[in-house]
Amino acid sequence: MSAYFLGGSAGGAVAVTLYPLWGWGGVCAAGAVMALAGLALWTTDRRAGSAPAGPAPLPAPAADALAAEAGRGTP
Repeated sequence: MSAYFLGGSAGGAVAVTLYPLWGWGGVCAAGAVMALAGLALWTTDRRAGSAPAGPAPLPAPAADALAAEAGRGTP
């Protein structure tokens, strides 16, 4: 939540600075540049092979445990 606040504050500061100089065109261009920079960062981070957030997958059950569940005893 803090990152959203900081990003919104930074975007607002950039917009307030650019509007008197270049109007809405400058504000929109700055927004497009920021969006493309975020997309580029996301794309390069995904290509680097970073692990997705979340819990680790559970290991597969062993064959003897599956056989015991089926009522056949251990193989």
